[in-house]
Amino acid sequence: MNEVRWLWEKVLAKFGMLFFRLYKKVYRYIKDIIIYLTFFNHYGGSGRLGPFKTFEEAMKYLEKYRKKFQRIGRWDVYLDKWGASLSIMHDYEYQVGFHLCNLINHINKPVRIFELGGTGTFYLKLKKRGVFDGKTITYQICNLPETIRKIKEIFPDLKDEVKFTSDILDARGSDIFIAIQTIRYIENFFEIFSLLEDFPKYVIIALEPVHKELESFVVLQNIECDIVPHWVYNKKSILSFLNNLGYDLIDEFRTKVEMTVPFYHKATLNYFSGLVLERRYD
Repeated sequence: MNEVRWLWEKVLAKFGMLFFRLYKKVYRYIKDIIIYLTFFNHYGGSGRLGPFKTFEEAMKYLEKYRKKFQRIGRWDVYLDKWGASLSIMHDYEYQVGFHLCNLINHINKPVRIFELGGTGTFYLKLKKRGVFDGKTITYQICNLPETIRKIKEIFPDLKDEVKFTSDILDARGSDIFIAIQTIRYIENFFEIFSLLEDFPKYVIIALEPVHKELESFVVLQNIECDIVPHWVYNKKSILSFLNNLGYDLIDEFRTKVEMTVPFYHKATLNYFSGLVLERRYD
C-alpha cells in the first residue's frame, strides 16, 4: 500500500512539473504575442522587435508596417519633460556620477568632459550636488542641432556654463567621455569613435544593452515620438574594439532594466550594462 501511494505521489509530482513547464511556455508565448501586436501603439516597456542584422534591415521592416504606428507623443513635448526631472536622480545617474567624481579627483589639472547625447539635466544634477565644486571643469554636450536649440530654451543659463556641439569628433582631447543610453542608437558609433585620434583618457558608457553570449544584433524600439533601431552589443566585441584603441576595463556596473524580444528569448536582458575604461597610453 505504501509503495502504491509513493508511486502515485511520484506520478503527481512529475505531472505537476510538466504542467508548470507547459504553463510557463504558454504564458511566455501569449506575452510575446501581446508585445508583438501592441508594439506600434504602445510606448515604453521592455518590448522590442527583432532581431535584425543591420539598421538597414530593421528600417526596411519598419517601413512595411509603419502605417500601424500612431504617433502618441511629439518630440518637443517629450523634451519639455526634462525641466521637471531635475529633482530625480536615477540609479544609473548615481552610478555614473560616482565614477565621474572619482575620475575627476584623479586628474590633477583642469578637466574637460564630453557628454554624448546629453540633455543638460545630468550636468545640472551633478552641479546641484556639488560634484564640480572646487574644480576647473569644461563641460561639452554633443547632440542634434534641433535638440540643442530646445535645451537652450528649457535651460537658458546653460549656454554660459556648457559648450555645445553636434560633432562627435569634438571629443578629441577630452579627459572624460560620457555616453548614457546613447551609443546604441548610432549605427556606426565605434567607427566614428576610432577617428578621434586624440582619444579621451577615460570613457564611461552607461545604460546599454550588452549580451555576453549573443553576437551583436539590432532591434526596433518604440520611444513614444518615433520607432527607432538600436544595437544590442556583444560584450566581448565592445571590449576587444576598445582594447585595440588602448583602453582597459577598470570597472563595470549594472542597472535594473528589462528588455524582451518576442519569440527570441535568448535575447532577454534583466540588466543594462555600464563600463568604465582607461586608456593605458597617450
